[in-house]
Amino acid sequence: MKITRFVFGVILATLVLTGVPAFAEQTADDAVVDPGPTLYERLGGGEGVQKIIDHTISLHLENPTIKHRMEGVDLDYLAASVAAFLSAGTGGPNNYTGPDMATAHAGMMLSNEEFDAAVADVLAAVMGNVDDGQAEHDEVQAILLSFRDQVVGK
Repeated sequence: MKITRFVFGVILATLVLTGVPAFAEQTADDAVVDPGPTLYERLGGGEGVQKIIDHTISLHLENPTIKHRMEGVDLDYLAASVAAFLSAGTGGPNNYTGPDMATAHAGMMLSNEEFDAAVADVLAAVMGNVDDGQAEHDEVQAILLSFRDQVVGK
């Protein structure tokens, strides 16, 4: 029941926020609203996302709070996997087929401090790779923070 209410709430909120009349019929005369570029496009597309991921990994390797988490990690696999995940999650063409966040971080027992440090590195990479990227920073931050419960302490 909670899931049904949640899904209904998300659909209703989307309809309200996008200005689509929830119960009105669309007609041929209705204007089509151009939503503008996707977050993926504003991050620079595939090349931009890869730069952000590469920059993030370099920051993780230097970050005293989380660099120990990078020991023994296949960095090429990590970069490709996270780039595909970020691309798919921001409106890009990638079809991410890897594990979900909870599965990918299962058994790691990440602390809130480590999670916040990792998020800070991603956001620094966004700001370092996107001109005037405050809006993109804020959107990526919202996405990442939505994963906290799936990652911390698991």
